[in-house]
This record gives sequence, C-alpha cells and structure tokens, in this order.
Amino acid sequence: MAWTIVVSSVVGLTFVAMGVVAVAGLSSGREPGTFVYVLTVAALAAAYTVAPFVKDDHAILVAWPGVMLALAGSGLWIIADVLGPPRNVIVYFGIALLLVLSSIALVKSTFATLGQDAVSLTHPLLLKSMKGTHSTPEGPVPLTLPFVSSKFASWAPLGNFLRKERLADLVVVGRRKVTIRIGRVIGLGRFLSIMLLPFGATIIRANSRGFVVISVDPHTYNLLERPGPYDQYCRNLLGSLEDIATDVSRGRLAEAKQMAFTRVPS
Repeated sequence: MAWTIVVSSVVGLTFVAMGVVAVAGLSSGREPGTFVYVLTVAALAAAYTVAPFVKDDHAILVAWPGVMLALAGSGLWIIADVLGPPRNVIVYFGIALLLVLSSIALVKSTFATLGQDAVSLTHPLLLKSMKGTHSTPEGPVPLTLPFVSSKFASWAPLGNFLRKERLADLVVVGRRKVTIRIGRVIGLGRFLSIMLLPFGATIIRANSRGFVVISVDPHTYNLLERPGPYDQYCRNLLGSLEDIATDVSRGRLAEAKQMAFTRVPS
C-alpha cells in the first residue's frame, strides 16, 4: 500500500519535471515552452483529481493532497518568471513552502498507511456493520431509519466523542440535526482527512424527529464487496452508533471507545 503511494507520487512528479524542461523556453522568450509547461501541470492536476472519483484505490486517494501541493508550487514558476526580480523572491519563497508542505503530506500519508491494505484503512464501524451480510449487487442509496434505542439528545455527545477519538472526520451539531461524516480512509490526521472528504464519505444525519438518514460512501461499499441486504448493513451501523451513544451518555467512555474501535463482528 505505502509503496504504491510512493510510486504514484514519483510518477506524478516525474511528469512535473518534464514540464519544467518545457519552461526552459521562457528564458529565450519562446511561448510554446510556457504553454507546454502549463498544459502539463494542468493535465496532471486534472487527471489526479478525477482518478479518486473513478477508482476505489486508497493509494491514489491519500497521495492527492501531496501531489496537488507539489503541482501548485510548480505552477508558481510561471508567475515568478513573469514578475522578474526582485518581486519574484516572494514567489520563490511560496514555491519552497508548497514543496515542503507537499513532502510533509506525502510522508505523513505514507507512514499512516504503511503495511496496511485498503480494507484495514476502512473505518472500524463500517467493517463491523458487515455482520450477518453477504455480497450483493445492490448499490448504496440514502436510507432513512427510525431510532431504535437512542434519543436525539444523545447524538450530540456521540458526535463530539467520535470527533475527539478521530472516528469522524467532520461533525456538525445543530439544534435539530447532527451530521457525522466518515471519510474513505481512517488514520490520516484531521487536516488530510478533511481535504479528502469531497472524494467520498459515509454520511449519518440524525434529526430531532427521531430518524437517521444513512448514506454509505459508494467507494467504500464497493471495496467491502457490497455487503447486503443494504438496509441490514445500515441497521447494523445504526445499532453500533446507538450502542456507543448509550455508553457515552452514561459516562462509560472506555467501553464506548473499545466498541468503536472493534473491527471484527462479535
């Protein structure tokens, strides 16, 4: 898994280097050099942004922030050349900063996923919800379910608990609704996880009317081989969340944490 991230990153940055060769035309005033460079960077950025939407591969997904930061830094070379000295010093500082951030993001992504496969990087509650299911041709759709053993008042503490334990990437608590977003990859850190949310997330929305709307991320559902029936999978997820909510509301945080991190169905 980690080696795939490194290889994909190196390939991407190699294409950037090819674009840097094209920018040499800038020094001689040849516009084709600028055009080829900008086109190379833009094409790579577009391709790397589209790839996580069409592939369930976690390696491509977790490398995206680092690669995009590298491409952003590379793109600033054009601005630096146009400005000329001494104003381009600030731009060169920005380039260096973006490349450093890119390296940090790639290293953090690599170490966070080192030695793990795609399934082990999936949220433990999503894995545990596979209990009693089997592979089906069903696709995930938003499903509305009533509360079984919880009350709406317990969902705000639940959301805060999941956010604190980094079991939810984004939690929004309102007077009438609590929204919990779980990204495709767990364990990346808050900054990287939030950056990757637009590429897919499992969304749980609990409302004050006593209902929960569950939308499982399609990439994660495919990765888990479409456990179904889908409504059973969602009921299992709701049951786990309500059990954790009960422990949290009663102050049994250690038990809630143990239950949340249990991956194998009991």
